[in-house]
Amino acid sequence: MSGTNTALSAVSAVFIGDGPLAMRCMDAFTASGGGVVTLITKDGALAAQAAERGVRVSGKTDAALAEAAGSAFDYLFSIANLDMLPAPLIAAARKMAINFHDGPLPRYAGLNATTWAILNGEQQHGVTWHEMTAKADAGGIVAAETVQVDPDETALSLNAKCYEAGFTGFQKILEQIAAGDLQARAQQGSAAISGA
Repeated sequence: MSGTNTALSAVSAVFIGDGPLAMRCMDAFTASGGGVVTLITKDGALAAQAAERGVRVSGKTDAALAEAAGSAFDYLFSIANLDMLPAPLIAAARKMAINFHDGPLPRYAGLNATTWAILNGEQQHGVTWHEMTAKADAGGIVAAETVQVDPDETALSLNAKCYEAGFTGFQKILEQIAAGDLQARAQQGSAAISGA
């Protein structure tokens, strides 16, 4: 996606999260012409990088979340964010509130999905971008990618694969937004037996 792309020039978003995937996705969004209303993060390095790019940054406080809920924006993207977000903020997204999860849903909902996949001997894992609802990891699926689990896989190496798969999924979401056909499909299947 080039820096002169205007496919999303009329689209705005609030980003909430931490870590390099959040920055990479936000960069892809702006490179497509999208406008970032604000980034809410606990990650000091991410906040500094975003500020250098001219993005408005707020710490993850109740006041910042409430202020974002009162803003006008199309999409809410929650990336590497482990906190449940207030219902008014989720509802404030005019089009959709979307969360990144580092596991296939509904099979690996909850925390530590990559660790549970390894412990359960999975040969495949994946990531899911899903619509946010009042219940964690329960909304319809917007994009999903599969990754292979190698015999000597560690949680660290599988997380790295999920990072790349997550970005691939996000690029597909941007393409669907630009085409005007972003839709969520209901989750199918059941949860794995784990401590998640």
